[in-house]
Amino acid sequence: MVASTISLDQLLSLVGELNDQAGDDTPRDRFRNFLSTSVTSVGTVRDYVETCLGQKGDQYNRALQDLVNHAGALMGFDVEFGRYSGVTNQVGHDGLWRTGDFSIVIEVKTSDAFAIQTATLLGYINKLIDERRIDHVDRAMGLYVFGKPERGISQLEAAISHGGHAHHLRIATVDDILTLAELVQQNLLSLEEALTLLRPTGVRVGATVQILQRIAAGHETVTGQLTTYQQKVESAGNSADSVHRRVSETGQEESTMYLLTPVASDEGVGAEEIIRSLLDQGVYVFGDRTPGRTELKPGDKIAFYESGNGVVACAEVASRPERKPVHFAKRPDKFPWSFKVRNVRYFFDDPVVIDASVRSRLDRFADKDPQGAWGWFVQGTRRISQHDFRILTRQED
Repeated sequence: MVASTISLDQLLSLVGELNDQAGDDTPRDRFRNFLSTSVTSVGTVRDYVETCLGQKGDQYNRALQDLVNHAGALMGFDVEFGRYSGVTNQVGHDGLWRTGDFSIVIEVKTSDAFAIQTATLLGYINKLIDERRIDHVDRAMGLYVFGKPERGISQLEAAISHGGHAHHLRIATVDDILTLAELVQQNLLSLEEALTLLRPTGVRVGATVQILQRIAAGHETVTGQLTTYQQKVESAGNSADSVHRRVSETGQEESTMYLLTPVASDEGVGAEEIIRSLLDQGVYVFGDRTPGRTELKPGDKIAFYESGNGVVACAEVASRPERKPVHFAKRPDKFPWSFKVRNVRYFFDDPVVIDASVRSRLDRFADKDPQGAWGWFVQGTRRISQHDFRILTRQED
């Protein structure tokens, strides 16, 4: 049974229009107080973030800014919320995170559609040093947090690198921040370790976070005791509800494999463009270490999850993977295994959002709190049951 949780739309309707109005009981303060007192799970924050990223307008952009700051607080940082709009003679940062004597100045961007000047965030850091709110430039960094990074993020990365600011400015996605917060909340990382990961030698933190995602996914599945989900599948045997079986050409009975695979924007190309460019050509690609790749066969089914959005497409596998890089695929060196697909369905305009109500119906969450951390479910290709596949692709009544 899922505990009653207020949706972000309901919450924003109750608190009123978010703005920088001063006072003790303003919409801004009511919203932030609610987050502080009532939103203790990163899973709920992730649900709210996905709502923000699926909508347009200042109300959702401002809510996203506060949600990113709240994720920092859940990690253990001492968080100072910033202003929604800049004003003359005041530091216009979106958030200030502190731990010990180190500070992170946050700049939240819903997208990278507009040119970003690194001088602005660097100026915030210098102003905070002048005001003695930051001890020293070597004990501070600026962090850009993007909701939907697409093409402009590569230009910002180049500006940071070429401008000699790699030791002071970093780039992350909202998903990166939420993943770190989930790992801290699950006691897989400490706050100090999270801070270390936010301060690597490179510009982006995404590559390091992806390694941690795989570690977390492995920790979640490799346990000394079978999960309720595994027990259900194993005890179901030939049940048509959990495993659909067919006879192969060799006369061996085979089961249909159902996969959920995530797709994120990459090197300036949006997730939707990546998915369509492949599926429109009747093909898809996997990497050397993609789970399930060696077992994939005709008749298997794949659902595609667009990071920060929801399940947006599905397809049936039409051939076994071969090591034949597709020339029009993004980064064929990273995804050298290609296979044919058929019966493609798209629902980008109405994605299946994996919110708490959906999670409560999935076999994969049978032994988990559907309102708890759930990023692990969409961070890497994983096998799911037929029942879950049908729910995630709107084939279940």
